[in-house]
Amino acid sequence: YPEVNKEILKAELKKISSYGMAICPTLIVTKCMISLDEIYNRNYPMLNYISPLTWEIWKMWQSQKENIPFFRQIYPYYKSFLKDLYDAEFTLLIGTDLSVAGVIPGYSVHEEMAIWQEAGIPPFDILRSATIIPAKFMGVDKSLGSIEEGKKASFVVLSENPLTDIKNTQKIEGVFLHGNFFSRQEIDSIKFKINTANERLKRMCIF
Repeated sequence: YPEVNKEILKAELKKISSYGMAICPTLIVTKCMISLDEIYNRNYPMLNYISPLTWEIWKMWQSQKENIPFFRQIYPYYKSFLKDLYDAEFTLLIGTDLSVAGVIPGYSVHEEMAIWQEAGIPPFDILRSATIIPAKFMGVDKSLGSIEEGKKASFVVLSENPLTDIKNTQKIEGVFLHGNFFSRQEIDSIKFKINTANERLKRMCIF
């Protein structure tokens, strides 16, 4: 990537984007590969919410620890290329990959959005790539992707504006799920129960 002629790359990407291609970069995967030591030493955020079954799946990635220097080297190029794709007006979708060690369901979406912001993509467009754009891409925008009358009442209530910093999407005060409201207190209670259950399983040496 550092050796590529950027003007030629820009022209080629613009040409390809005109064909309507959509891309789901999942840069969180590479970030997790860099963090494999922390993950397997259980020093990575949110691991207490991972089930024994998921841990079993994650074991397959231990052999990649020897490639951490490679992933660390290419990660900045991936972020720069993501910005190239954005500048070329590609349809970009926020997504993750559950089977990869360190990709935490739900939480990893917020991590992916933070990576996009680090790459130079404005918060407004990041939010669109996490909501209405994938809904339209998958043909479900009549019921999902935006807050409108007649659509499913599933959305988060935030305490701070994500348009000033995309990391504010993590400051969740409440969640509407199919019209049912869960307060911050109720969410914390659910998380506590999951954490407690997993701690009990670890003491039983199940995982």
